[in-house]
Amino acid sequence: MSSQGMNGLDEHVHKYMDMLQLNIQRMSQLSMRCKAWCIALFSAVFLFYLKEGEVAALQILFLPVGLFWYIDALYLSVERDFVKHFENLRKKILSKDTSVEWDDLFSFKTTKGWRRYCKGVRVAFGSFATLLFYGAITLTLAWVLWGNILWNSLSASGEK
Repeated sequence: MSSQGMNGLDEHVHKYMDMLQLNIQRMSQLSMRCKAWCIALFSAVFLFYLKEGEVAALQILFLPVGLFWYIDALYLSVERDFVKHFENLRKKILSKDTSVEWDDLFSFKTTKGWRRYCKGVRVAFGSFATLLFYGAITLTLAWVLWGNILWNSLSASGEK
């Protein structure tokens, strides 16, 4: 290596690594915001249901929960791509690899085609973090709706 190190790219490499870390952090924050908005919406609609008894509100709630789940999985997928790119670059730097070039810096593609994009989102959709959180909300919603249907059918058969 030259006296400047990595073909004179030291300063640029550090800036790029910082930028990658900021993007990873941003994706994580956006994921947390999805969860926060989902909890807020779920709580508001559930309280409306408890006050007014509107079952339709609970049924409609499946759609936004599913959308938040998808968006959260998308953020998690992109975050994983950033982490993978960061780790590959970090390994190159730590191995004193002189092949770190301009092409390695500031040219990041999060996906390599539609199939990889869909696979990344699908894997993130079923990850522990998203499946536990959104699965619990969906199961709670389904349980309340099923209980409401069961309660109404028992009430209707008792009136006859």
